Amino acid sequence: MTRDQAKALIKQEEPYFLDTAPKRINRHDTYVCPECGNGSGRHGTGIVLIPGSEHGKRWKCFVCGLCEDIIGLYMTYYGVGYREAFDDLYEHFDLDV
Repeated sequence: MTRDQAKALIKQEEPYFLDTAPKRINRHDTYVCPECGNGSGRHGTGIVLIPGSEHGKRWKCFVCGLCEDIIGLYMTYYGVGYREAFDDLYEHFDLDV
């Protein structure tokens, strides 16, 4: 598997490392925003899945404006660089590149 193929697979995954927010939107889980914490309250919406993204799933926070795929969310949540995020996600999803 090439790095680009692995990247495409990872971008289809849910951000398992984020806490789930209380609300579901369009039958999808929402997550606590790693940037501003939106979704951590009792009625918080959190970050929502943007429908129709052709390059993998993307989530948007309508409070702070964060808009990222799983790799960007991982980088924001853990405060790591792009390479470390890729390596950690590849390992988590047991992909061989």
